[in-house]
Amino acid sequence: MSQEQESMEQSEKRTRIPVEDFVSAWLDTHREGGNIGDVAAKLGLAEGSVSVRASTLKKKLNEEFGVALPKLARRVSSRQKQDLTAIAAQLEQYASDAPADIPADEQ
Repeated sequence: MSQEQESMEQSEKRTRIPVEDFVSAWLDTHREGGNIGDVAAKLGLAEGSVSVRASTLKKKLNEEFGVALPKLARRVSSRQKQDLTAIAAQLEQYASDAPADIPADEQ
């Protein structure tokens, strides 16, 4: 296959997203509490492409206009804060219901 044919195939595979659509998807995702992967899914792009395009756009917007795109997380956080209130109540209930023959250090 010639380089010209390969180049044509690659350009057909590429999705050209207007900057207005990119920014709209970015802002919608920010409002929804999403991440870069969500923007990529909305636009049919790879996460890396979205990341690079956002970085380039952020730099241009900041240098030329003094405005910035809001920040998005790169991926969903797996370290979500846990609410241990219910667990604490369960353990307190268990301790109060424990039979008297269980030593205190095993409760």
